[in-house]
Amino acid sequence: MEAVKKLSEFAEITYLCEKPKRKILSEADSASLVLFSPILVVLSRGMIFPIIVISFSLLISTLIGEKVSKFLRSTLLFIPLFSLAVVLPRAVMDPSFGFYGAGIFSLRVWAALSFPSLLTRSYGVPYIASGLHKLGIPREFAYLLMITSLDAIATARLIYNSTLMLISRGMPSFRMRDLGYFIGYQLVRGYERGERVNAAFISRGGEDYIMRETKFTWKGYVMIVAMLLTFLITSGITI
Repeated sequence: MEAVKKLSEFAEITYLCEKPKRKILSEADSASLVLFSPILVVLSRGMIFPIIVISFSLLISTLIGEKVSKFLRSTLLFIPLFSLAVVLPRAVMDPSFGFYGAGIFSLRVWAALSFPSLLTRSYGVPYIASGLHKLGIPREFAYLLMITSLDAIATARLIYNSTLMLISRGMPSFRMRDLGYFIGYQLVRGYERGERVNAAFISRGGEDYIMRETKFTWKGYVMIVAMLLTFLITSGITI
């Protein structure tokens, strides 16, 4: 049991890169929110339900111990900007769409990705992947998602550390070709390091730990039912 506990701490601290958050949601609860909240946002009408989902995600971030300011920075920086980059050309070419439509679209994109970005950031993709199997997702796909996320995190950390090393030694003048060589070399090193990390993780029983059986809790049921009822009410659907 002590070895399993150490393995749990290794997975959480190493791959989340932060202090583990409060686990108020099980793996199955988190996976259900990650899957169903974007679907409901896409099917909803108007702006009321997306705003409620965003507010709900802010509440959950407070409960699990994630800093709201950090969560807002990570979502506001990428999600609305990405959605605006997609819809602004349409807003210019189609006057009927307008900038108001672009703003609504950005809000809906933010709402659709609020729970996935929050839970994968706070709990980690391996935690979510463990819950996908409970929802009927094939175990092989969930395990592949988990392994891929570990490779991506290992590569990103290696590139970040290498960049800090260059900056600390005085950033030399780079040509574009040199920069391409540097990034390509770091990607190869990151891939090799990810393979070694995966081999060590699996040899220590990481697959059995990460892909362990999970179950829904009453908290998850309450959140899913509340979100579904809110969706029905705001969409004008009567049961």
